[in-house]
Amino acid sequence: IKSDIVNLLTQEAQLQNALSYARRRASEVEQRLQTLARETERVGQLRAETELTLTTVQSRAAAIRERLTVGQRQRAEMRDGLRETRTTGEQIDAELTAAWAKQAELRARLATLEELEQGYDHYSPGVRSIMAGMVELSSADGAAESGIYGVVAQMVDVPQEYERAVAAVLRDKLEYVMVADAANGLTAVEYLRSTQAGRGSFIPLNPKRLTGNGHGQNGHGPHGNGHHTNGQNGHAAFSVQTVGQGTSLLIDLVTVDSRYREVAETLLGDAVLVPDLRSAMSLWQQSDVHHTFVTRDGEVITAQGIISGGSGGSAQEALLERRREIRDLRDARQQHEGVVSALVLQRQEIKKKQQEIEGEITLLETEARSLGQESEALQREAGKLEGEHRRLLDKYESVTYEQQTLESEMQTLRQEIAQREAQEATGKTQRVEREAALTAAQEAVAEVKVGVERQRVLSDEVRVRAAERRERLEGIRGQRNRMQDRQRELTDRHTLCHKDVQTASAEIERVRGSLTELAELLVQNEADLALAVEAFAMKQSLCVRLREQSRATEAGLEQLRATHSRVQEEKAQVDIASAEKRVAREHGEATVQERYATAIAEVLEQYPELPGEMGEVELRRQDLREKIARLGEVNPGAATELAQEEERYTFLKTQEHDLQHSLQDLQNTITKLNRESRERFRDTFELVDAKFGEVYANLVEGGKAHLALTDTENLAESGVEIAVQPPGKRLRSLQLLSGGEKALAALSLTFALFLIRPSPFCVLDEVDAPLDDANVGRFNQLVREMSETTQIILVTHNKRTMEAASTLYGVTMQEAGVSTIVSVSMS
Repeated sequence: IKSDIVNLLTQEAQLQNALSYARRRASEVEQRLQTLARETERVGQLRAETELTLTTVQSRAAAIRERLTVGQRQRAEMRDGLRETRTTGEQIDAELTAAWAKQAELRARLATLEELEQGYDHYSPGVRSIMAGMVELSSADGAAESGIYGVVAQMVDVPQEYERAVAAVLRDKLEYVMVADAANGLTAVEYLRSTQAGRGSFIPLNPKRLTGNGHGQNGHGPHGNGHHTNGQNGHAAFSVQTVGQGTSLLIDLVTVDSRYREVAETLLGDAVLVPDLRSAMSLWQQSDVHHTFVTRDGEVITAQGIISGGSGGSAQEALLERRREIRDLRDARQQHEGVVSALVLQRQEIKKKQQEIEGEITLLETEARSLGQESEALQREAGKLEGEHRRLLDKYESVTYEQQTLESEMQTLRQEIAQREAQEATGKTQRVEREAALTAAQEAVAEVKVGVERQRVLSDEVRVRAAERRERLEGIRGQRNRMQDRQRELTDRHTLCHKDVQTASAEIERVRGSLTELAELLVQNEADLALAVEAFAMKQSLCVRLREQSRATEAGLEQLRATHSRVQEEKAQVDIASAEKRVAREHGEATVQERYATAIAEVLEQYPELPGEMGEVELRRQDLREKIARLGEVNPGAATELAQEEERYTFLKTQEHDLQHSLQDLQNTITKLNRESRERFRDTFELVDAKFGEVYANLVEGGKAHLALTDTENLAESGVEIAVQPPGKRLRSLQLLSGGEKALAALSLTFALFLIRPSPFCVLDEVDAPLDDANVGRFNQLVREMSETTQIILVTHNKRTMEAASTLYGVTMQEAGVSTIVSVSMS
């Protein structure tokens, strides 16, 4: 019975130990499950945040792409509008140039005619002499002092259709000089007689009128018109019988200045315009008061019955024609000046609109560049977020798998705990039963104890040996039972493990299939990514070149536009000057031909340089002086100015040559510097790349790293990409590494630069903070190697890094507000 109790106690202790282990393991698994649940929740939140951020970034990128598309369309529309505006501006410039040329031609023609009118060309010598002499007098004393007011031809403005009629009526009266009174006319006649300058006729502003109906006093004299004044205006009133249409007083058909009204009435008051000569004859025969009748063709019947007519016009008609031409040219000039002003305003508006469009295009291009940079930044951020999302997804799957495994283990442990608790309860029941039986047996033994006491001495040795054997047997039995229980436990666990192995094998096969598909998909994606990266790099380089070409083309176009505008203005000025000179030359030839009935070429052939008498020479000198006066002012310093301009042109040409030579030397120097800088950059880059890989391999055992250029064709504009491969991982970009891996890569690149170009000092501020103990040891070894050539100052909180230093400096505050520096030499 005691052996059974011992066996039961042994079994109970074993069950308690197994139960305690199972409960402890269950507690650990439960804690790990809680940790995994929190980790799953955190990873899920991070995945949701990452997906939300990625969606936001993608939406923002799509909006930016849409904005870029709209901006490109707007720029295209504005460029079309700019081309149309430039075309319109060029058309307006052409019209303005033509208008300026026409305006110059009108001005030149008007100036020439006004000069002829002021010089009293086509008038008699006496009139020219009087007007020239009296103009000098009037300039000194005033018109009122000289008493000269001009000729009759200048006092009336005659429409073109009545010019021949007025010229036929007035004839030589058109050259009458208007004076203030008869005394001024007498003075003028004495002046002509004294200077032998010719003859002239003078009419006072208030001529004396004759009254009466007969010849002489009756009005039939040369100036007696037989009319009477009508009203306070003094206008003549006649009773003219109308014969057909077109009969009217000639003075009513012309415009006369009010100052010269009486002179006009004296000269034209009795003139009547009739349709034809027969109507004039009929009126002359029927009228009691005889008048002068004239037709539009210049056919005249005077008051005395003298009839004049025929073909062609009179010489005096040219005076009225020139006056009319001057009026027409003034009107045309004024009208053309309005056209030129309108064109100038249109050109200013076009240029303003062109500048506004160019400004808007510049703003759109600036916005497009900023949006392009933002789009690239968003693409990079989207790539980072996708990588982070994949990493979180992998971690979520790993945590989920571990959680499922632990839940399965937890279920197994719970079943084992229940089984152990049941076995413990059964063992306790058996032990209680055995203890009760033992108690009964002990009482029976106590009753027979006296009887067997005697045999105890003899049987002690036998009992001892039997007890030892029994205990050994019981121990063997207990060990056998334990082995059997352990065997059953192992058999159960083997069955469970076999099921788990089968499940895991199926899962492994499924995962292997998925991995194979993912590997194939990854290879394809990497190939597509490589092609896309290559295409993106090509398109980016092409875009950069196109942008540079566009900027260069725009700058060239701006220079060409400025040059074109300047050339257009110069051309307009040259055209104006050419038109003025051509008009002046044509006018000169026409004047000579009209006045002297000969050509200038013929005149020049008739004036060879031959010696002659002093009188002839003096006359010729006077003639040449008059010609020079008519030619106007001559610039005597033109030759000197030409020499100065030629000297300045030579100087500027020399300066231009020197500048071109200097520019060529500068361009050669720039080319040489660019070539040397590219060579040095390539050599230094290769050294840094090799040293970077070597240092990274020392810091990270089994790791690989290298540098790559983003644009190998254009080293000056190329960027540098850092690619590292930690041990056991694939080659990835610097953005996808952890904090410690990034720190190791940065330290490797920094130390590589220092090893290639050593510096006397190197300051490192807590660069070992993200490193673990193993990496800190390799970092300290590299720092020791660098300290042989460089003085290293290192700020750190890591004790292992402090152990590698030769001197330590600490800052402590023993008193409030007072810092103390403590140094310790480790050597």
